[in-house]
Amino acid sequence: MKSLRVYTVCAGLLIASFLAWNISSAQEMRTLASKHVLLQFPPERDLQGRELSAEVERCYDFMNRSINDSLPRNITVALDWSASESASNFRTGRVTVGLNRPAAGGEIKGSQIHEIARSIAQLGLNNLSQGSLREDTEFLFEGMMEILAHEYDHSSRSLDTAWATARLLDEMGALGIAHQRVWSEFSGGKRSHRNAAPGITFFLMVRDLYDRSRPVKFFETLRKNSLLNGLSATFRRPVAELEAAWLKKARAYEIPEEITIRAGGVPQLKKSNAEAVRPGENAKISLFIEDPDNDLYPESVFVRDRRSGKTFQSTIENESFTVTIPVPPDCPAGQYSWQAIAIDETGNLRSWTGTYSVN
Repeated sequence: MKSLRVYTVCAGLLIASFLAWNISSAQEMRTLASKHVLLQFPPERDLQGRELSAEVERCYDFMNRSINDSLPRNITVALDWSASESASNFRTGRVTVGLNRPAAGGEIKGSQIHEIARSIAQLGLNNLSQGSLREDTEFLFEGMMEILAHEYDHSSRSLDTAWATARLLDEMGALGIAHQRVWSEFSGGKRSHRNAAPGITFFLMVRDLYDRSRPVKFFETLRKNSLLNGLSATFRRPVAELEAAWLKKARAYEIPEEITIRAGGVPQLKKSNAEAVRPGENAKISLFIEDPDNDLYPESVFVRDRRSGKTFQSTIENESFTVTIPVPPDCPAGQYSWQAIAIDETGNLRSWTGTYSVN
C-alpha cells in the first residue's frame, strides 16, 4: 500500500511538471488575433511578429478566395524561427511556419511572407481534399502551393524557370507522373524550386487547356478518389493523354541563356575545370559558381553533354558544382562541348559553355 501511495505521488508530480511545462511554453508565445487568424510568435520576435500580423490576415483572405472558401473560419499560425520546415493540420486548423530557411533573393521579409503563404495554401488545399496530402500527391500539392504563394506576393515571374527545370528533368528521364508520385525518392526529402517545378508546370499547362479554377477542382475531387482517378475525373480525359500534353509542352520550351529575377543575386561562373580524359574514363566538369544569395542548390545545376546528348545533375565536390560524364571506350579523340545551366531558388537562370578533351 505504501509503495502504491509513493507511485501515485510520483505520477502526480510528473503530470504536474508536464502541465506546468506546457503552460510555461504557451505563456512564452506572444499572440495577436485578427478576424480569422490567431498569430503566435516568440516574445523576442515581437517586432517582426507585429509587422507580419496584418500580412497574415491578408494572406488568409487571398488563399480562402483562391481555394473556394476552403480554409477554416479561424486558423492558428505559429511562426517558428528555429524550424526549417513548415507543417499544417487541417483537422485543428493550425499552421506552423518554419522560417529558418535561406532567404530567396536575399529578401528576408519577402521570403517569410512567401513561406507563410505556402503554408496557408497547404492548409486550404489539404482541407479541401480532406487530408489527401500524401506521398503520391505531394508533387501536385507542392506545385499548387508555389503557384498560389507567388501569385499572392506578386512574384509569378519566378515561375518562368519552372519550365526550364521541367525540360532539363525530362532530358534526364526524370519527368512524368510515375517519377513524381514517388515523392520521397524524387525529392530526396528536400523542398526546392527544382522539386516543385513538375507540379508547377503541370498545373500551368492545365490552366492553359481549361481554366484557372480547374486545378482547385482537382483537389476537391481527391476527397473520394486516388491520384489517377482524380486526374481523369477532373479533366475528363485519360491520364496518359494529360501527361503527354504536359511533356510535349515541357519539351517544346526553349531554355534562354538567362532569366533575371533579381539582378544582385544572379549566379556567376568564376572558373570551370575539365581535365583531359581517355576513352573509357569519366570526364569531370567542375564549376566554381559565385552564389550571392546562397540559394543555389547542386540539384539545380545541370550540364548538357553535347557529345552524348545527355543531361546530368551536379553534386558538391571541393567547393565546386561537379558533374561526371561517362566517356565510352570507343569514343573518338577530340574536343567536346558542354552547356551548364544554373537555376537558383529566386528563379534567376544563367548558362555557360565549355569543352572537355578526350585524348
